[in-house]
Amino acid sequence: MNTFARTGRRQRLEVADILPIHAEDQVEARKIPRPDLACPLP
Repeated sequence: MNTFARTGRRQRLEVADILPIHAEDQVEARKIPRPDLACPLP
């Protein structure tokens, strides 16, 4: 039971770690096009 509880905790930690990473990727994806749109093309 101890090993099962540990694996369950690891899975929860992995999911918690993955969510912030996706959030950061979305923020970066939103920030990247903004400077391009703000700067006029030559």
